[in-house]
Amino acid sequence: MIKIMTSELSFLYQQLNHQDNAHYYRYLLLDMLGEVNELSVLYLATLKETFAKENITVVPRPELRHDLNACPHLICLATPGQMVDFEYVQNSFLEAKQEVLFNKRYICGWLISEHPPQLMAELILQAGINLGTLINQRFVPFYEPFKLQLLQEGNHICPDWIERYLAFTKRYFYLDVTVNLVDISTKRKPSGDVLMVLADQATFNLSESHNLFYLYAEYVEILADEGQYPDKYTLSQLSEYYHIASTLLTAMSDRYLLTIYCMRYGDLSKNPAVLALLNRDDKSAINDFAQALIELDERQLIIK
Repeated sequence: MIKIMTSELSFLYQQLNHQDNAHYYRYLLLDMLGEVNELSVLYLATLKETFAKENITVVPRPELRHDLNACPHLICLATPGQMVDFEYVQNSFLEAKQEVLFNKRYICGWLISEHPPQLMAELILQAGINLGTLINQRFVPFYEPFKLQLLQEGNHICPDWIERYLAFTKRYFYLDVTVNLVDISTKRKPSGDVLMVLADQATFNLSESHNLFYLYAEYVEILADEGQYPDKYTLSQLSEYYHIASTLLTAMSDRYLLTIYCMRYGDLSKNPAVLALLNRDDKSAINDFAQALIELDERQLIIK
């Protein structure tokens, strides 16, 4: 195998094998709703031929209990005292990089924990149930990287919320949509009611994660056509503007377009020309909001 070492890959590999983490379990979390090439060393059937049975654990997902093969799988890359094989870190990292704009990603993340596989799977399941309770859903697959990023970025008012939420791990790594390795060092003991309340933006992000994903993908294409790239703030800004647009408009196409315009011109929710479109007496004309917005002169859009 040819070794390809980038700074983030090197950091991840070093952390997984660091002396401070060597006496913990090191995991790779895979989502079977994503896909991977059958020739990959990460293909589940291949992993089952390589790893001991007790090192591959199903993480039950409530709505998929009828088909455990479709549920996430937790791969124990190393037990306490063992070294993590670089091959699996490199292949999973490179696969994750290719997937950042996939709707369903196969590579969820890399976890370090004191808990053995079966208990770890139960804790991941319970974390998804607990989060679902906060937003009136049965279960939230928080481990999906896009959802985890939305959850993390939607909680700016309480930045240590995610650290306490993931307290069943010692470290949690995943790749965000800008292909940056996110390293969450967790807090061991959740205190008070910090986990009982979720920020409004985070709640919105999770409930609208499907729409936000396609909006983000569309905006990335727009930037690419202009020779630009998203930065680490793009998704957070986009989700906040989409939240504003969702309070003003009902049609998805209108929400999308207003969000894109806000990304270009700033918050337009109080712009006189945009407000005029939103407050028209002719309610039948609301269906033409997108076209009317496009027809506005740019000079009207830069007035705050």
